[in-house]
Amino acid sequence: MQQTITTYHISVLDKSQMRLDLYLATQLPEYSRSNISTWIKQGNVKINSDTILKAKEKITYKDHIEIKIKLSNQNDTWHKQNIKINII
Repeated sequence: MQQTITTYHISVLDKSQMRLDLYLATQLPEYSRSNISTWIKQGNVKINSDTILKAKEKITYKDHIEIKIKLSNQNDTWHKQNIKINII
């Protein structure tokens, strides 16, 4: 399984303070908050060049967020499907 490193650069233009994980979830809706929290804990997220390890860190207006993540080229996303279940 081959991996690709993806880097996101996000400038905070919202003037209200918000938790880092919540803000990133709004900016990167294709990823779950669980994924985002894991990346933060692994040290893959920086605010203004400082590595952040806590998802509850507050972001402020004009902060620059950098996220570096390794993504596998294999499709690891979950898709909903209807499954018949017989309950006895």
